[in-house]
Amino acid sequence: MTKKIHNSSNFEFCYLRHQYLRKVDINPDSSELIPFYPIINKISGKNYSTYRKLFYSVGIEYDDVVAVGKAHLISFLGLFQIEKDPKKFDAFVEKFVEKNSYIPAETDILDKNKAIFTIFLKQRMEDLVRICRQKVRNVRGVPIETTHSYFGPIVPKARPEEIHAKYESLGLKKLDPAVFRAIKKKVKPQNDLYFFYNGNWYITIPTNNRALEHVDLLVADQDPRDQTHNKNPEELIIMSESNKSWEWKNRKFKKTPSNEKISMLRSFLELNQGSKIFDNEIETAKKKLEWLENG
Repeated sequence: MTKKIHNSSNFEFCYLRHQYLRKVDINPDSSELIPFYPIINKISGKNYSTYRKLFYSVGIEYDDVVAVGKAHLISFLGLFQIEKDPKKFDAFVEKFVEKNSYIPAETDILDKNKAIFTIFLKQRMEDLVRICRQKVRNVRGVPIETTHSYFGPIVPKARPEEIHAKYESLGLKKLDPAVFRAIKKKVKPQNDLYFFYNGNWYITIPTNNRALEHVDLLVADQDPRDQTHNKNPEELIIMSESNKSWEWKNRKFKKTPSNEKISMLRSFLELNQGSKIFDNEIETAKKKLEWLENG
């Protein structure tokens, strides 16, 4: 069974993404690597200058950050350059021809790979910073409250979960854990779970906490797979291009004469009437159309 890699015992393997390196089956020569070196130097320099103190605390110098970037370049060329995925490569060629009316040359393919590698390396540098922080702080997780504290004139005869749910109706008030500990330290009771002091009973009840699951993060809109360093670099470059396309279309729409805007909005509403997919867009289009017609 393969031993799990941890930053406390295999610090370098963590930030080098050892899973990637182990899958690489190529040994590129300098002519394949050199075109990407300016990207490595620029991103590594910016990263090092931003987190100089952090890197110093774990013994990493500027040359080490550059070396990490070069190691990730090997992973990228072996696993993520666009030629590695025939479907994505064919889609790129088709889109390029549609836009430029000629087949992409080697320099065009290299430019595409440089764009993808830039996103990829930024992700890996985020990983490096995150893992260095874990190394420095020795993160083990955030502590959570294991008990809730209450006080009142009587101790209700109810189950713990009932007290948690409706303590106010049972004549209790919730107490800050720090205040409860301070009172307990002053009274020094024989029983740590409940005691009487100054006309009130003070009780502490264990909670039924559980470890966070992936669904909890989804509900809180904090899906870890949505973080930049966990996304596929190809997805990020597509997202970036999509955002740029949207910004361009938005600028173009703003410059369009009002009568053409009204025509476009009416066509959109007629085409998507009753559609539940574009609920928000339809509502926005109606408001915009009303504003244009009344303005």
